Amino acid sequence: MRRQLFTALSGVGVCLLAYLFAFGPSVTTVRAKELVVRVPGDFPTIQAAIDAVDTTIVRGPNDVVRIRVAAGVYNEHVLVTKSRISIEGKRPEFKFSSTAGREVLVGGTIIDGAGLAPADDHVGVNPSSGVVTDVTFENLGTRNARSNDANFGVDAGGGTAKRITFRHLMVEFRDDNDLSFSRFPNGDLKLFPQNTDPGGCPNPGGGPLQFNPCSDGSAAFFEAVGVFLFLNVEDSLVEDVVVIGDDPRGNNALEGSNNTKAGFSAGLFDIGGSRNTFRHNRVSKVWRGLQFSGSTDGLAEENEVSETRVGITLNGAVRATVSHNSATMSGNDARPLDYPVPCPNDFVSGEDRCHAGGGMWVRSPNTTLDSKIEHNKSVDNQGSALLWGTASPPSMANLILHNEFGGTCDLRIGSPPSCVTSDAAATAADPDPGKTNLFDKNKYR
Repeated sequence: MRRQLFTALSGVGVCLLAYLFAFGPSVTTVRAKELVVRVPGDFPTIQAAIDAVDTTIVRGPNDVVRIRVAAGVYNEHVLVTKSRISIEGKRPEFKFSSTAGREVLVGGTIIDGAGLAPADDHVGVNPSSGVVTDVTFENLGTRNARSNDANFGVDAGGGTAKRITFRHLMVEFRDDNDLSFSRFPNGDLKLFPQNTDPGGCPNPGGGPLQFNPCSDGSAAFFEAVGVFLFLNVEDSLVEDVVVIGDDPRGNNALEGSNNTKAGFSAGLFDIGGSRNTFRHNRVSKVWRGLQFSGSTDGLAEENEVSETRVGITLNGAVRATVSHNSATMSGNDARPLDYPVPCPNDFVSGEDRCHAGGGMWVRSPNTTLDSKIEHNKSVDNQGSALLWGTASPPSMANLILHNEFGGTCDLRIGSPPSCVTSDAAATAADPDPGKTNLFDKNKYR
């Protein structure tokens, strides 16, 4: 009986399907296509290929354009303002040059900014006032980004960028980009922008920018950034990017010994982004390694940062996660040799500027909330392995768990800051009156 019923129902099903195919609504499935163009085969430059998308290169509403770039050096800026574009090259590599005295990029696909007028992003995405989604940069290298530029970046100050991927990239910082300085009577640096960029280093008060080399707090001027996500950047990925500079422990940015090193550099930077991930990256010999600011809720995991002034910084992060990273051999102990007076305490960190910086900072003046700092290794640092700033209101409701600290000072916390070597002491010195931050199961040297 059950078998007869199943057979009868099956017959009804077959009839119903036949009816639907004959008289039911018609559904058309459109598959996205991948359109491949080559540089320099189809277009002479990378930007020419990008500009041709949706004009010369006609595509459907879901189609992806893959721009495959041959090995070579391309002297151009690259700006993407359209969705569903992938720029893919051949990854270069770093090799030590005895002539340059440092590691330089060789081989592969290199996008070089030498001699070009500055741009906000040397290679990047700008959604202007709209939305740009699903853009990928992969297996590329950059060098010679100009003053205040990002080597790779997204400038979403006026629009929104979603699902932007930076993967398998190599960034070479150059320290010869024509910055110069003189000094105010009190010894503060007087920075001048590059000659070709008279507005590149503006001072709202007029005149050149004034910088006190004893204070990180006035470090508002960046020479360049490796990968910079700015404002409305969402659900994006920075993965397997290598950034190598020429500024071990941040000393060059301070000393300016050859009159061309009065700038700053940062490896990876996210200001105001949402749900962005930084994973498996390596940064060394820049001013700051990786920084989350502007209420960023990003994820930083399994990154390696070394020989910076400060390895990893949270400055106003909210619900961010910093996990399984290493920050080593960072911080510096050298006051600028030509600074005319002894360095005062760094007004941001409270540390003696002659022995400052370190592995990780949760720094002032912005409050970090509901974030996780766990399973990180911050060791062999000068200055603090972890500096806990005295923001007002204080940083609250953060979890600091299972980290390994090792530096001139393991954990500097409190007001005024002091060094502590246990979770209990960190909790007691926590500037949060409610003691809502949890320091637990951390290892101190």
